[in-house]
Amino acid sequence: MKKYNLSGVELSVKENVYAACSRMRIKIDDAEGVKVNIVKGDNAFLEIKPEEITISYVKKYQIFYALKMMAVNDRKKNFKKPIECAFEHFGVMMDCSRNAVPNVEFIKSYILNLAIMGYNELQLYTEDTYEINDEPMFGYMRGRYSTRELQEIVAYASQFDIDVVPCIQTLAHLNQIFRWNKYADIHDIDDIILSGSEKTYKLIDKMFTALENAFICRRVHIGMDEAHHLGRGKYLDQNGYNDASNIMLEHLKKVAEIAAAHGFEPMMWSDMFIRLLNNGHYDAASDVQIPDYVAANVPKNIKLVYWDYYRDDIKQYDAMFDLHAAFTENETVFAGGAWKWTGFAPKNNISCKRTSLAFESAAKHGIKSFFMTMWGDDGAECSWNAVLPTLSYVADLAYGDKEHDECFVAMTGLGFGDFCQLDMPDEGGYCPSKVQLYNDCFTGVFDTIISYEEQARYRDIAARLKKLSRIPSLYSYVFDCEAKLASALEIKAVLGKRTRELYIKLKTGDEQSVQETRKSLKKLVAKGYKPLIKLLTAFYDAFKTQWYRENKPMGFEVQDIRLGGLIWRVEHCMKELTKLINGDVAVLPELEEYQVSADVSGVNYHCNSYGKIVSANRLAW
Repeated sequence: MKKYNLSGVELSVKENVYAACSRMRIKIDDAEGVKVNIVKGDNAFLEIKPEEITISYVKKYQIFYALKMMAVNDRKKNFKKPIECAFEHFGVMMDCSRNAVPNVEFIKSYILNLAIMGYNELQLYTEDTYEINDEPMFGYMRGRYSTRELQEIVAYASQFDIDVVPCIQTLAHLNQIFRWNKYADIHDIDDIILSGSEKTYKLIDKMFTALENAFICRRVHIGMDEAHHLGRGKYLDQNGYNDASNIMLEHLKKVAEIAAAHGFEPMMWSDMFIRLLNNGHYDAASDVQIPDYVAANVPKNIKLVYWDYYRDDIKQYDAMFDLHAAFTENETVFAGGAWKWTGFAPKNNISCKRTSLAFESAAKHGIKSFFMTMWGDDGAECSWNAVLPTLSYVADLAYGDKEHDECFVAMTGLGFGDFCQLDMPDEGGYCPSKVQLYNDCFTGVFDTIISYEEQARYRDIAARLKKLSRIPSLYSYVFDCEAKLASALEIKAVLGKRTRELYIKLKTGDEQSVQETRKSLKKLVAKGYKPLIKLLTAFYDAFKTQWYRENKPMGFEVQDIRLGGLIWRVEHCMKELTKLINGDVAVLPELEEYQVSADVSGVNYHCNSYGKIVSANRLAW
């Protein structure tokens, strides 16, 4: 292995440089290594010559990106590459609001990888998970960041010249604060805050004061998306009907003024402007035009963020960028998606495919700011590290690097394709692994669309991921967690389907058939239910390890309830089935129920909602 002698490393960045070299398996030897001159200059580039290497940087994160590219190109005798990103602001957004709040040490580790990939911005999406002075119920028991924690994150990121951008909500997506009576007066409807209320703007002013105290960067994301019933609740009661577009613009003007008063430059999601004109849809229909009065009344200090993770045709991205061009005074920012929000497994292949189209379109339209979202949706079960292939791939696009596998191996020590095997549990559907995990053994509404082929599929997945989990790396725990999930699903996916089939056979067969079926049910208990409880417990332990490594403990109580409830429910069903086998009961009422095809009943198999999977009954009021 080639050795390197680093020279000229600033003291402020030296510890991080050595940490990055260790992570990338770059051997440092001050006596015999090839000399690497690290110098601050007017231009950023990497130059490799036989006797020495030069890394010239303008921003510190470029040092780390250059070290990765040095590792990728270490066999070349003469090589020079300018370090140029396609975007001025190039970042990722971490969703810190869906029960999982990444802990400070994990964020620091993630920042190191962001620097290695060449990102210069980290956005922390916090609906109510940040501390506001004199607002004890704001983010209460949700793992909110203290001001000191945010300052620590910001200070660490600044060592790489990476900006930490606060992302908050100032219109919708504030559902968790409205569970407390303290905020009843400023609740419009659903998760939407009451526009036009002085109390609302006092709280929003406090939000910006909190951000001002915690962050250095003065770019801010103010949300404003998906306020579908804006003005139809308390606002309507107090003010009468007002067109939602007018309410939106009036509220935005006020929020923009508050942001400016605190020295912030705001951006916001753009979808509401389009949805209000397009029957709730977020696409560039041929007859949708942004009215002049709307474009003219969007405050000039607002940047509009066009988010899109779903389109497979570049023409659709082009059309949406063209639609945003109607806002002539407002810069358009693009947000893509690193899919980690559909359950326990990521979707790197879909993410890379769609983002590559978005990237091409964004480049065509002169977009200056581009970031990748990492949402958590219904519980944030998926590891943050599981989408590293997507983030690495997008960074390669931004820097014009075509050696995707080499770049990824340099950063992680694992092959790009190997890492993408984490996608396997959810291949062929939106989130089948989550559906099949929580689908009930007796009342499973998804049984009719689950195939017995899933057993062999999960057996293969478990074997592959278990093998990858044994490779020593920072990411072994992620593979171990998903391997144990797949092992449990090899039994669990079809257990309810098999249970019901045998029950029907028991109830309808002749005497000889009944005896054979009873034996089959005993075998199902012995070879299905009993080992499943052990496999689910093993998965729970691995998942807990993953969660506590990456996130604060708050929010895991939800996973305890879900997975603990699942294990208890499997045991309950096993006991009831045993009663049937032993003749202690004659019927199992749940299995007597006629089962409607999930497709016919309108149940959406593309489902990432625990509440819609686990039961047809209501979980909460």
